[in-house]
Amino acid sequence: FECALVNWFVPVGEAPDPDTGMWVVELERERGVPTLAIIPVDSIARVAHLIGVYGTAALP
Repeated sequence: FECALVNWFVPVGEAPDPDTGMWVVELERERGVPTLAIIPVDSIARVAHLIGVYGTAALP
């Protein structure tokens, strides 16, 4: 049984970030605990690679 451990994320705000055009997301939490699921690999429609935020200064 091929499966994947998934961390679920939810969007922050109602629109993509105006500077990057990308959605900002955060971990979905239930009672303060991150929401995880084990799902069959064949149910994955699309994957995403998330870019972390490192500091508050703008990059040149």
